Amino acid sequence: TISDNVIRTTGSSESIYVSNFANWRYLYDNTFLRSGNVTIEDNTVDGGSYGVYVSNSYTGYELYHNSRAQTGNFLINNNNIMRSGNGIYFSLEGGYSLFNESRAMVGNIAIIDNYVMSRYNAIDVYYSYLGAEMYDRSYFIIGDLLIEGNEVYGSQGLDWYSGVYLYINDIGYRLYGRSLVEMGSVTIIDNDIWGYYGLQFDNFNYLGYRMEGDSSFVMGDLNVTNNRIRARQHAIYANSLNEIGYQLSGNANVTIGRMDFNMNSIWAGNCGFYFDDFRYVGYDMEGSSSFKMDDISISENMIISDEEGIYLDDVMHFGNYLYEDSRVIFGSMLVNDNIIISNDTGIYIYYLYEFGYEMYDNSTFVMENIEMNGNRISSLGEGIYIYYLEYFGYLLYNHSSFSMGSILINNNSIISDFYGIYLNELYYFGGYLEQMASFNMKT
Repeated sequence: TISDNVIRTTGSSESIYVSNFANWRYLYDNTFLRSGNVTIEDNTVDGGSYGVYVSNSYTGYELYHNSRAQTGNFLINNNNIMRSGNGIYFSLEGGYSLFNESRAMVGNIAIIDNYVMSRYNAIDVYYSYLGAEMYDRSYFIIGDLLIEGNEVYGSQGLDWYSGVYLYINDIGYRLYGRSLVEMGSVTIIDNDIWGYYGLQFDNFNYLGYRMEGDSSFVMGDLNVTNNRIRARQHAIYANSLNEIGYQLSGNANVTIGRMDFNMNSIWAGNCGFYFDDFRYVGYDMEGSSSFKMDDISISENMIISDEEGIYLDDVMHFGNYLYEDSRVIFGSMLVNDNIIISNDTGIYIYYLYEFGYEMYDNSTFVMENIEMNGNRISSLGEGIYIYYLEYFGYLLYNHSSFSMGSILINNNSIISDFYGIYLNELYYFGGYLEQMASFNMKT
């Protein structure tokens, strides 16, 4: 525990620095290592390159023969951080190469009720290479991440940095045998966030990637709710969410929870929501492998933006190249009940493209609705703009089957200077079916 300190750092060092508290590597033969809780709370920090810096480099590296490693929980609570370079930085990496029945477990992480003013990212969470290259019956468990009740001012005096920045990469990467990786939920709720970018998700890549045998990857919900976000650029910015459930074979399975971006209040100098490059999801699967992902929802937000209110670009390659008895199941994509005041387009969707594309054998693709309902939009450009919604259930062979719900654009109230609702290039739904392949879409 580090608490009730008053720290002023005039140089370039970290004000509170905690590193390699659970440096687990090269464990053999029933070894059991366990670390306790880490708590950093009620501190006042002025200056320094980082206000609070917490990092662990080897969170379970090369574990063998029933060895076990476990951390307690992490709490960063009620700290007052002023004039720092970076505010709060939390990093876990280097959890890979687990064999036999070895196990690594990371507790819950909570970053709550902090006040941060920083030149770079105010809150920065970095996960990399956790639960990777695992064999036999090994498993790796990561607890929940909670970011709640913080008031943060990132990118003060500088461009390109964020109020809250998350980097999550290479989790459940190359799993073999009956290995298992479980990652808990990520919840970002009830924060006041300021920055050049407000809340940034960067490189959510390689989650459940290249899995074989009976391996499993499970990820909880992503919940971004009831935040107040002000940004000079994009308020919620997600760039590069790629290769999730990518190249699965055997009986490998990936399960992803809901992604909810709901009930936030947003003021943006560019886009309110900006999602770009979300692709290769449930992609290139064979054997009896399965991928399941729940709903994606952007709903009940209040958005005031100089550019697009909600911008979705390059959402593509979902459930492509499915072979044998592989299965892909998606929930709904929901953009409902938002209030949008935009100096450009209210809702902009460009390239929602290739869902269930090129399927063979007995493979199955199931998807629920695409909905844009009940939105209230006042825009100087188009109200709702959709270009290139195409290649759904296209190139189906053998006994493969594609099924999806409806595309619904209902009960919206739109005041716009250009088109109210603009749809162009809606092509190729259920094209080129051969043998006993089937396509079904609800009207």
